[in-house]
Amino acid sequence: MKNYLFLALFLSVFLGISFAAGIGTSKISFSNNSINISQGSSARVNYTVALISGSKWATSMVLLNQTLLLQKGISAAMSNPSSDPTFSGILTISASSATPPGKYNLSFQATGDDPSVNNSVIILNVAAPSASATSSQITNPIVSSQYNKQPAYAVSHSIANYLLYALMLVVLILNIYFIAIMKYFNAKLIFASALLILIGSLAWLYGDINGGLFYYIAAGFAAIIIGTILWLYADYKGGAFKKRQA
Repeated sequence: MKNYLFLALFLSVFLGISFAAGIGTSKISFSNNSINISQGSSARVNYTVALISGSKWATSMVLLNQTLLLQKGISAAMSNPSSDPTFSGILTISASSATPPGKYNLSFQATGDDPSVNNSVIILNVAAPSASATSSQITNPIVSSQYNKQPAYAVSHSIANYLLYALMLVVLILNIYFIAIMKYFNAKLIFASALLILIGSLAWLYGDINGGLFYYIAAGFAAIIIGTILWLYADYKGGAFKKRQA
């Protein structure tokens, strides 16, 4: 009985550290939800991704209809697309000289561990430039060329992340199975320790992939340390550290 109480204590400590950051919801707001620009020009808007419930954790701001807008020559660059809410940044919206005049909706969403409940929309009105503006207009190829690259926030939806999720699920299922069929407590404890170490390693790797986010790396480090301690304790209880008698 004491052995199981010991295991429960360590697991509670790990879960407390792992989920200390928590998961909640957030909301995107803009300094201006309606923008008027001319073909071949751009405008800037301040935005804030605010935490409205739960605890902060890694969250990304994404433009849901980006592909469709790019086909029309409209692009949106975020100075700070991903962080722990609450965070802010500057959104630069650009229309190419070939963008058809008209009204466009830019729909934004917060994704990740603190997703937004509702989408936030900016209404963009694109007009043809006047004759005087056309003669003096200066294009900005640097801003336009940013959209030949993959957005920074796309890393949180990369194939690598989904592979990590799948691997974690497989490891979890296998370890639970072996823990269930093992007869002796020490064997169960070793498999539980291996589970913590593997999950901790994957969480640490996930944090590195997503820009070294502190909470993932901290939780992964804690899992590895606790798993190692439990493994050594199981070896100790099994007599691995006892001196052999001559």
